[in-house]
Amino acid sequence: MSNNKSYITYSFWIALIVIVMLFSATIIPRVEIGEYKTKKINIISDIITFEEDSIEVKDKELVLDTTFMVNTPDSLPSYDSLSSGVDSTASPDSVEVVEHTWSMTTSKTKPSAVKNRGISNIDTTSIYIEEYDTIVSPSSVSEFYAKLKDSTETDIRVAFFGDSFIEGDLFTADVRELLQSKFSGRGVGFVPITSMVSQFRGSVKHTFKGWSRHSLLKPKSIPEELKDKFYVSGELFEAMDGATVRYEGVNYREYLNEFSLARFIFMNRGESTINVIINDTISQSFTPKTSDKIQKINITGDIKSIEIKIDNPEGFIGYGVVLEDGVGAVVDNYSLRGNSGLSICGSSHAVNRQINESLKYDLIVLQYGLNILTAEVSDYRGYARLMCRVVDHVKRSFPSSSIILMGVSDRSIQVEGEFITMPTLRSMITAQRSVADSCGIAFWSTFQAMGGENSMVDFVNKKWGAKDYTHFSQAGGKFLAKKFVSSLFMGAKNSSTKVRYDYGADSTLINNFHNDSNIKRVVHTPISYNISPIPVRHRVVLKNINI
Repeated sequence: MSNNKSYITYSFWIALIVIVMLFSATIIPRVEIGEYKTKKINIISDIITFEEDSIEVKDKELVLDTTFMVNTPDSLPSYDSLSSGVDSTASPDSVEVVEHTWSMTTSKTKPSAVKNRGISNIDTTSIYIEEYDTIVSPSSVSEFYAKLKDSTETDIRVAFFGDSFIEGDLFTADVRELLQSKFSGRGVGFVPITSMVSQFRGSVKHTFKGWSRHSLLKPKSIPEELKDKFYVSGELFEAMDGATVRYEGVNYREYLNEFSLARFIFMNRGESTINVIINDTISQSFTPKTSDKIQKINITGDIKSIEIKIDNPEGFIGYGVVLEDGVGAVVDNYSLRGNSGLSICGSSHAVNRQINESLKYDLIVLQYGLNILTAEVSDYRGYARLMCRVVDHVKRSFPSSSIILMGVSDRSIQVEGEFITMPTLRSMITAQRSVADSCGIAFWSTFQAMGGENSMVDFVNKKWGAKDYTHFSQAGGKFLAKKFVSSLFMGAKNSSTKVRYDYGADSTLINNFHNDSNIKRVVHTPISYNISPIPVRHRVVLKNINI
């Protein structure tokens, strides 16, 4: 008699129990423990998704909550609540910066800017798509365009202020590489003291310990004595015992493995000593004076890595390190996860001006909106009003910089089993364009550069976008970076055109444009944004321009 047993029945019941347990897990609600929050479990995310996941607002601790914008555009937080403790009336001329210089004996001559390395792989033939022109208000970036066109040796410094869209140096790393390939320059630019994305940011090796982080996204936890010390990065870092930070170049991308200038930005309110080690071999100590002003240590030489250690750390504040060449192109990434953009108003004009005294940004790009966009809100006029104040804050902090506002990218939600562009997205884009028009800055339509309606679905299918149908992969960031840089060069090449668009232009003036060989298409459609003061305008669009 055989003792063999059939385990088919047992296997069936075990498999059924596992499936029931997995499906039961999908009904478990989110749990928040302090700063940490569990995610909703969805084992069939490729088939269905929970709509509440797709409209989650990350900016909860800031003064802005999207619920206040639903048909209540007047019930907004005041500007004072956004800029508490900030010296908004400080004179632009009151800039005092203490700089320390260390020129290493092994340093070589700084590399000169090499012109025309080439951006031949950039497509500039189809920037304009459907309804929106790509860059609005070219006059507002005319000075930056002039630098791009300069036939002499040119240094370009660009800063991106944004949220998780550019986190980990996605998109901006490719913008940097393209500009450095054209104008020379090496180095990753600004890197904060600590970073929650240091493990997956591929453009720099970054390790740290012994620092206490403060963020403008958590205003209630900021000590009173630090509220007027914030830079536009939105973070500052207090040194504790054993405070150390190390940065090293990488071979993952071009122009990032070595650099000739490192700037350490800090504030020394106590009696700290700073020990700097270059390339793990050459070291020097600095004893900066006690001051509540911004100080910098500028180190020149052949630098592959820099390590900074703080002794007697009480009262010491670190902001970050800038790794560059001092010539050519520099692109700094100031990303802050969950930021709606409004936290910029919590930064200090004085601190911003002091740091900008040596950086001197030619162009600032504002990339915000994804943390405000939801499927439940269709009126973003309240957010637009607040963003106008943000732009004003940036202008006063960086008075010589050109400014571009990036519109939100496509974002999908699932409706009846199909992913589509969030219906309220165009309302956000309209609000952002109204901000650009009201504030006299440029606007770039990320949505249209992606391809417009339902383009995020195409991105996800190509593995250019994440399965959250909101963020990008590295490949998606590279695609958009090429579009963005080519838009800049197209605008610079044609910045001498008589009129790109005209407020209140009559039909006679518009018809005269047909005789201009630089203009390939005229869109004669008045647009009203219902947000004062916004003039009706006629748009003239340039397309099919080769660099």
